[in-house]
Amino acid sequence: MHLTANQMDDHALVLKAMENNMREKLCYIATVHPEMDVTEIKSTLVVDSSLPSDTFNTAYSGTIDEETAQQVFNFYTNKQYPCAWWVGPSSDTEEATSHLKNAGFEHAEYDVGMVANLTQLKNLARTPDGLQIKKCETEADFNDFGEVLASIFSPYPEEHQVRKYYQNITKVTAEQRPNLQLFVGYLNGEAVSTSGLFLTNCAGIFDISTRPEHRCKGLGTALFHHALKQAVVQGYEVAVLQASPDGLGIYEAYGFQKLGDFNVWSNAHALSD
Repeated sequence: MHLTANQMDDHALVLKAMENNMREKLCYIATVHPEMDVTEIKSTLVVDSSLPSDTFNTAYSGTIDEETAQQVFNFYTNKQYPCAWWVGPSSDTEEATSHLKNAGFEHAEYDVGMVANLTQLKNLARTPDGLQIKKCETEADFNDFGEVLASIFSPYPEEHQVRKYYQNITKVTAEQRPNLQLFVGYLNGEAVSTSGLFLTNCAGIFDISTRPEHRCKGLGTALFHHALKQAVVQGYEVAVLQASPDGLGIYEAYGFQKLGDFNVWSNAHALSD
């Protein structure tokens, strides 16, 4: 059952749905991809993307105790893989922070979980002239999505891993990934912007990106709105996303409200020693 707008006052329910959307999205492709693997260490989800990439090697927490923290750290570090351990509000305690630090993780990122009532969308922008938006269906579409997303990591090595991931994503068939919907914006035929939609009992918005040379043209906003509209078309009334502190004002202008904090922990420093 989808969450309804009438249930948005139940913050505990919405927060649970937000965390579940994030957790399921992180492992969705890896669960069925022939070259990837998903396991659990106690109640913590652990994804092995087969790439040296902390964009796709992700952990998502249940209860974080000393043993779990050390096992997850060892899992990725022994493989010489960087990872990002996403810690949602339900797992974020002083004890968990202590266990993560003692295991060898360092804090890398802080995001804010946000929620919006899709029946009251605000300030929907027009589509910029010349922009066409396409849902990814073919190998070429996914390659274009990956090229745009990779461009925001340039010139760092992660650029190449992001590109590889989307070059290989079609090894998972469309029938195996109905809940993941990715969109590419083309400006005069060039792939310039992306957005993503992941559907559980709420609509998760992800991967809003624009090539650096095409920013400040309203392209990312148009792709963001397209994802929201596609969620509405499919019967969703509640959308969630994770925003950086710098992006809060942008999303608040479109009706999103802060709901909970997400922290990301990294082992990358241990790989460079």
